[in-house]
Amino acid sequence: MKKLLLLLFSFALFGLWSERNVQSVHASTIASERLYRLYNPNSGEHFYTKARLEKQQLVALGWQDEGTGWYAPVTGEAVYRLYNPNAGDHHYTLSAGEKEALVAKGWRYEGVGWYSAPSNADYAKPLYRAYNPNALAGSHNYTLNKAEQTYLTSLGWQDEAIAWYGVNLPSPLIVDLSEWQSPSKIDYDTLANQIDGAIVRVYTGYRADNNYQRHLTELQKRGVPVAVYAYVAPSDTLAEINAQATQFYHLASSFQPKFYWLDVEDEYLSGGLTDGTSIRDAMESYRLTLATNGASKIGAYIANNRFATFNLDTTKFQAIWVPTYGDNSGYYENNAPDSTENFALHQYTSTARLKGYDGSLDLNRLSGQVSFAQLFS
Repeated sequence: MKKLLLLLFSFALFGLWSERNVQSVHASTIASERLYRLYNPNSGEHFYTKARLEKQQLVALGWQDEGTGWYAPVTGEAVYRLYNPNAGDHHYTLSAGEKEALVAKGWRYEGVGWYSAPSNADYAKPLYRAYNPNALAGSHNYTLNKAEQTYLTSLGWQDEAIAWYGVNLPSPLIVDLSEWQSPSKIDYDTLANQIDGAIVRVYTGYRADNNYQRHLTELQKRGVPVAVYAYVAPSDTLAEINAQATQFYHLASSFQPKFYWLDVEDEYLSGGLTDGTSIRDAMESYRLTLATNGASKIGAYIANNRFATFNLDTTKFQAIWVPTYGDNSGYYENNAPDSTENFALHQYTSTARLKGYDGSLDLNRLSGQVSFAQLFS
């Protein structure tokens, strides 16, 4: 949300330090891309690809789309993809020796499928490999899920340990965008392939966000579910607060977003309005004005340290969105907010890198309290 100079300066210093200490690898310097997982119910094969078009072609042929398999770095150690024309299945390996041995036996080398993160990277997440000695096709399975690996080995599959490493990013992956993310730096086709949903800032509290129309148009054109948010600016009167809500709805409604979010974080809101209205009452009036205009789902974005200060009636909102970054390393650090609020969304970093955008991004995950569909459909 807010980009603080102090934070930027601290990352600049970190960058200077890391040039002298190259053994430390951080996800904020490495872009990631989605790998899709598909299943062939006829052969039993699982297939993995980063190409959305290839995924769509296979689904049209009867393959089952199993969603996101994992996120991979766009650079790193190559994972080779091979095809067995006799059995009709694929194999993936980090080992150049294994690749060459299979090619010698008649397998077709199909190039680099994706890349593996370094095993010692603090953002690395292992992909487990299991082998079915009884299968002709689909004899190998690769998964992030340790429970899935354990289940397969209980059925007689052989545990072949770790195949390679992905990047620790939760799925579904939700990004939030504003004018800070210039369209000139975005390849919308590529970025849309990496994310499941987007929350776009429409209103700054004083004016329309400069890029909201472009962001919403391009994302919706590519089938990305969207929601919208507005920064709530300090005001003198309740009438001004209600005017912000009306303008927010007026700007966003033509895009038919499923959720409207209030970004309630400005420290100057803590004292309430100049006319004496408390921030609690002011935000309830903002919410009611949005609802009266036609917004059916309304949520609040608020930091943990603001709950007590602002004393919002969070029960009036359909969902709460909480930011906590930990080390703000660009990936999920398993740092769920220490909050007594029943939050639906967790913004866990503001320095992520995804293929399709040349810069830092805010990423968000579901808390498990609500479903993706409840927020985006």
